[in-house]
Amino acid sequence: MKRRVSKMAVILSLAMAAGVLSSCTQNTPGTASGGTASAGGSGDGGSTVEMSANGEFPIVNEKMSFTIMVPQEAYILDVETNEFTKWYEEQTNIHIDWEIVPKEAVTEKVTVSLTTGEYPDAYLGCNLSEANQVKYGSQGIFISLNDLIEKYSVDFKAAMESSELLPEAITAPDGNIYSLPQINECFHCFYPAKVYMNQEWLKNVGKEAPTTTDEFYEVLKAFKEQDANGNGDPNDEIPMMGADGGWYTDPYSFLLNSFVYWDGARGYALNNGKIEFVANTEEFREGLRYINKLVSEGLIDPVSFTQKEAQAKIIGGDPEKVTVGTACGATFESILGDTVNDPLERYTQYEAISPLKGPNGVQNALTEEGGVYSGRFLITNQCENPEVLFRWADGGYKAEVTLQSQAGPENVGWKKPAEGTLGINGKPALYEKITWTGDSVQNYHLENIMLANRTRDYRDGQAVVGDDPYLTQTGEPRRYRDTETYYEPYASDMQIPILMYTQEESDELAIIQTGLTDFLKENMVAFMTGNKSLDSDWDAYAAEFENLNVSRALEIMQTAYDRQYK
Repeated sequence: MKRRVSKMAVILSLAMAAGVLSSCTQNTPGTASGGTASAGGSGDGGSTVEMSANGEFPIVNEKMSFTIMVPQEAYILDVETNEFTKWYEEQTNIHIDWEIVPKEAVTEKVTVSLTTGEYPDAYLGCNLSEANQVKYGSQGIFISLNDLIEKYSVDFKAAMESSELLPEAITAPDGNIYSLPQINECFHCFYPAKVYMNQEWLKNVGKEAPTTTDEFYEVLKAFKEQDANGNGDPNDEIPMMGADGGWYTDPYSFLLNSFVYWDGARGYALNNGKIEFVANTEEFREGLRYINKLVSEGLIDPVSFTQKEAQAKIIGGDPEKVTVGTACGATFESILGDTVNDPLERYTQYEAISPLKGPNGVQNALTEEGGVYSGRFLITNQCENPEVLFRWADGGYKAEVTLQSQAGPENVGWKKPAEGTLGINGKPALYEKITWTGDSVQNYHLENIMLANRTRDYRDGQAVVGDDPYLTQTGEPRRYRDTETYYEPYASDMQIPILMYTQEESDELAIIQTGLTDFLKENMVAFMTGNKSLDSDWDAYAAEFENLNVSRALEIMQTAYDRQYK
């Protein structure tokens, strides 16, 4: 993927050099780019509010209050008393009355509030789908942010300049922007279908890390037959294991990409501007056939298709012995468990392997065009002063506010790195994270909740200090190294970007896609585990996609793609 060089490094360095608070200038309200904000969701009439110049704090001289619905994250003790919440209120002079809802019920709570008309001034971190943005935006419940961005934004405008995905990724078919996004250019998240292989096992069986599907088969076969863990028990090795429902913990997303581009769930690929369906192709069948071979010979544990991540971690992180040769997951810990307290120090034994070259030369890293996540902040027509609340949200993209909201106060969640300290990316570090000990629940940042501008430069500017093997070998530094070394070189340009649909398109596609996805997942597992034949049952399976209206799904998606990106 080609990305523009972000301006975050320069901005963040300057912000920290001057001190976090000094950049939050307090200006006289009503100056040049600030001025008077009209009340009312439509901005017509009502009382007026004096604001500071755009981009400057405090936003208002007299404190104002707004209501925002937010999900309760397990790692945040209390949003209301959180240190960042209190700090940001001091900077902006804006108080938030939080409507805190359980994370597992957030979709239901948002839907109920919208359908009953009892909704707050805004939603933050509730992850409203593109379909719901369009649905309730077209009804006037979510206000269009276009004019607010144009008139009042400083920091989100700056963020857009460094992103290739904006504004297209958040613009509805009617031309309106209803939500501000979370910007999180998580490098290792862009290539999530990873596999980790035990290097000690490779030495024990006299093999090198595999580079092709044939070599991979031979390695797994050796793991199974040659007491690879060296404990004298020839039957306790699991050559390869994954889990169902985790973050790419399944055993097939990595392997299918040696035969055809596989997106991880739906079977769509972008081929020179044309959206195609690949799950009924001969290449896809050959990928399933290869995986079926591994399963039938006991090289992939069949429980990988049914067990959940928590169950897999019990096996993969067994404190008594190492029994898994190859583990699937977006991160090292996905299957191999808690590396902090692992007495066997598995982080010293496993290494990622690159995508395998298939029999026809296909070698893809499943690639997600990430970094911009829509639906994170929406203002409703209940808000009497949307300009003021927009300014509050816009400030979240400031470099110094991003650091506070995602890491916490200086010398609590982060500190300035010593001169000469390098970041994860090998460049001068921007900040040094302070890792807290004990209970993982904290109350000084709102990471992944508050809007932020976490660019590649920000995330990879984290300092790497000391020789703590946990920090350097299992945390963010390792994820960066693994991704850069093993997966980025095989990046694909066949991933489909974020698509925004009209209400009619969204409703029709949702019905079609539900049937397609259920049918695809069920049959994939049946073919891979041998419950269906890739010979006698294939033709009926491939034909069924037309009955499930895959052609219409492709038509809708192509229309949306052409409208947004052509």
